[in-house]
Amino acid sequence: IAFMLLTFTLELQLEGLGRNRAMWLAMASSAGNFVATIVRGLAHTDVVSDGASQVVAGVFTASFLLLAVFVPYAVRQLGLSATGVGVTLGMYGVGMVAGALAATRVMQRLAFGTVIGLGPVTGFVAAVVMALTTIVPTPWLAGLSFFLLGAGPILWVISTTTLRQSVTPPSLLGRVSAINIMSYGARPLGSALGAVVGGLYGAEVCLYLAAIIFGAQALVILLSPAVSLARQPDMVGDGPNALR
Repeated sequence: IAFMLLTFTLELQLEGLGRNRAMWLAMASSAGNFVATIVRGLAHTDVVSDGASQVVAGVFTASFLLLAVFVPYAVRQLGLSATGVGVTLGMYGVGMVAGALAATRVMQRLAFGTVIGLGPVTGFVAAVVMALTTIVPTPWLAGLSFFLLGAGPILWVISTTTLRQSVTPPSLLGRVSAINIMSYGARPLGSALGAVVGGLYGAEVCLYLAAIIFGAQALVILLSPAVSLARQPDMVGDGPNALR
């Protein structure tokens, strides 16, 4: 509320009260529908996502939990130099690019629902591979883990974004997408969890915990009806009775 008031004050100072009076009155008149607007978006998100938002939150929590402890873990346990740490982390980006480039071919050859499930499962495999470095401390496993962590989840992002845009009426797309993006707030949660757990129990426990979280979010999406889709759903329009 304070941020909204500050923004409102600055806008008035820059533009002038008289010139913006009509605009602010219009915004005030529509404010009463704010809660109803959010509820409509949530209702459609519940139908569309089938656990997608929970998976996003799980991915970000586990990913940033892993990233929070990897650098000190890599230096102390894997014996990596600064260059080695950078190259290993860079495999994450390489995996994302490779997954994005392969997405079209993968979606042509596999069922649409299979592609949706592929990302979370690959993320779980990546976390397990990283956890294996506590038993076999080699940077090659760490690099493979980050590659899989980039390649698999990016396929999930592409496929679920396609699904959301296909089955969501244009008038609701902004609301549904915004609600989905709210789950990105799990990033600092993952980092904080890494700091607390790593500080109390060590980086190895963080890697095991990340694997557990990745496994849980993979289970959520595998139990979702979305993985049973044979093909991409047809695009929908607003229609005469669309929620607005």
